[in-house]
Amino acid sequence: MNRFEGNRQRPDTLHAQAYLAEYRALVAQRDTLLDTLEDLQKAKRRAAVFTGELLVRRRAEGQTALLTTLNELERSLAERLQLIEQMPVGTQRTILLDRYINGWAWLEIERRMGYSERAMFALHKRALVSVEGLLAGVGALRVAE
Repeated sequence: MNRFEGNRQRPDTLHAQAYLAEYRALVAQRDTLLDTLEDLQKAKRRAAVFTGELLVRRRAEGQTALLTTLNELERSLAERLQLIEQMPVGTQRTILLDRYINGWAWLEIERRMGYSERAMFALHKRALVSVEGLLAGVGALRVAE
């Protein structure tokens, strides 16, 4: 648990943080599926030479299922990125992009942006409150940087 999580986490921002934190896990899952799809396509080409039609058809069905899952993952990734992009360009948006999309450590973000831990914590909270508003459909962004 890092210093930005735990007891200081406000319940009204937990959903936004969990939603954004899924981005990196979805990227890893997508990359694994892309590797699997590539292996399946190679195997399908080999199977077409050495085996019958039934095996080729089964592999094609597996490929279709993988493509469907990949499309769903891409949609989920795009939704999270679009949510952050709805925020006005500024410090809060940068913090969310660096942390949740780029996967940077808090210390690196603090160092890069020149903020203290306390200031970073406050900006992060405000950004998450804005994201919660967007997720709830309120559309109200708190822009107090």
